[in-house]
Amino acid sequence: MKAIGRSPILFHSLCLLISAVFAASAVKADEGSPEADIQRIIARLESGDDADRKEARATLQNLAGRAGKNDKTRRPVSLALIEIAGNTTLSDVTRVSALQVLPRVGRYEAVRPVAGMLKSENPKLRDAARQSLEALPVPTATKPLRDALKTATGEFRVALVQSVGKRQDSLSVGLLLPMATSEERALRLAALAALAEIGDRSAKDVIDAAVANVTADDRDAVLASFTRFAWRLRETSEGGASRRAFLKLAELEGKWCVAGIEGLGKTGVRREVPLLLSFLDSEDETIRNAARQALGVLRGSAQDIAAIVDTADTPLARRAELLDVLALRKDASRVADSIVKASHHHAPEVRGSAAGALARLDVDTAGARLMALLADADASVKKRTSKVLVMWKADGAHAFLEKQRDATPDAGLRASLEAILEARKA
Repeated sequence: MKAIGRSPILFHSLCLLISAVFAASAVKADEGSPEADIQRIIARLESGDDADRKEARATLQNLAGRAGKNDKTRRPVSLALIEIAGNTTLSDVTRVSALQVLPRVGRYEAVRPVAGMLKSENPKLRDAARQSLEALPVPTATKPLRDALKTATGEFRVALVQSVGKRQDSLSVGLLLPMATSEERALRLAALAALAEIGDRSAKDVIDAAVANVTADDRDAVLASFTRFAWRLRETSEGGASRRAFLKLAELEGKWCVAGIEGLGKTGVRREVPLLLSFLDSEDETIRNAARQALGVLRGSAQDIAAIVDTADTPLARRAELLDVLALRKDASRVADSIVKASHHHAPEVRGSAAGALARLDVDTAGARLMALLADADASVKKRTSKVLVMWKADGAHAFLEKQRDATPDAGLRASLEAILEARKA
């Protein structure tokens, strides 16, 4: 078994680390000196037994997570893990394990020593240091990754590209733009994904060009980056550019069309209503579902949807479908008159869908109509309304239902309300 150095910081920190490990696990420390405890935990990591190593790593992960929440133990445990990672007398397994656990407990004190390991000639240690910096929850951990990217080559450069992307480092965009047009496929795709994750508008032309010239082999990866870029543009207040990207995606087929529709629901404007309505006629059920969900959240479109519901020549199935859409909308109260009117419709499928939309309204507006639909002559309307009332969340809804149960002379309706009230308790 390899001994470890007797640096005062290492020895003291590891004493805290090991005592906490043994306190948190079923493994008991040897009787005797703290050094024996230290040697034991290192021995578990240095062991050639995979099960023992796995158990030791899991214990360290749990320990670091707990230590990270405790001001007294966080820094000592962080320093201990840094010392282990930097100890050249220990195996790669032990040093890499320490770096993997470090982000759970390390903060600013970990950045400089771990950054130094990015220059290691040991590829396992170097990559573990990269992943550790990528995950460290402090902003200063980004610069060492960016600096290393300037001179890195091969697979390590690709990995660093991924890291600055995950860190959403806008200062790396200048490095990534030329890489996004590289002849090296892995580097090119990684750079596109990183630029998408960063979401800087300056990458728009490069990403658009990648989409326009994409090959069959790269199509899924490039479109995934394009989709992520569209969402990141929205998050960085570039709503117009984001919307235009989603419109491009909606022109495609399958999952990419779905991604575009979903994005338009969050970023689109009222003039997108006809486009989203056209997707309701798709033969692809996932596209139809995406269109319904998008119409359910598209800003400012409740009146446009209600106008179609109100139109006499709108097919019954489409009218019912759009009432289901209104049932998704938080602003359904803006078109309360249209919803109440639909609840009187002669077609059962329209009345049933109207019940769902009524549940978006307040008790005073919807209560009487929901009771009427619960007593409807059509069994399907009754069933649909019953399910709606179980989930009805309007203020005062439960008290309203109790009052209706107590007041109704109809035994059948009373029984239905009893069942609904019981189900609401679950």
